[in-house]
Amino acid sequence: MRRFIIIALAGALLGFAYPSDLSRAQGEVIEGPARVIDADMLAVGKTRMILWGLDAPERSQECRLNGKAWTCWNVAARELQILVANGPVRCENKGTADVFKRIYAICTANGININDAFVRSGMALALREQSEDYVAAEDDARQRNAGLWQADAEFVEPWEWRKTRASNGAR
Repeated sequence: MRRFIIIALAGALLGFAYPSDLSRAQGEVIEGPARVIDADMLAVGKTRMILWGLDAPERSQECRLNGKAWTCWNVAARELQILVANGPVRCENKGTADVFKRIYAICTANGININDAFVRSGMALALREQSEDYVAAEDDARQRNAGLWQADAEFVEPWEWRKTRASNGAR
C-alpha cells in the first residue's frame, strides 16, 4: 500500500510539474479566443504563450513620462488587449519553452501579426537575443516616437530591469 501511494504521488507531482502543453510540437497551431495575462503573454484555453521575439515592461516596472511616474506595463497590456480583440487568435508554437514551461509563439488575429504590431506600437521591444524578426518594427516605432519611444519617456529595457530583481531575469 505504501509503495502504491508513493507511486501515485510521484505521478501526480510529475503531471503537475510537466503540463501537457510541453508535448506541443514546433509549428503546432493553437487557435481560439485569447486573454492577456501579462504585457507579453497570452492564454488560449489553458495554453500560456509568451510572444516570440519581443519583450514588454514588467508589471512592477515603473517608467517615466514627462518626468513623472508612468505605469508603462498597464499601457502595454492594454495595447495587447486591443490587438487580440481583433478576432480569434491563431498562434504558432516556436518549439521552445521558458523556464516555467510556457511556450513561445507568433500570433495573429484576422491576419494581423500581433507580435509585429505590438512592437510597432512602441509598447514592446524587439528581443534580439531571440530573433531579429521585429527589429524593423522597433525602428519604425522609434522613428515615430511611439509608446516607450516618446520623446519624454524614460524606461529600462525589460530584460535589464529583470536582472536587478530576484527572478534571475525570468519573465
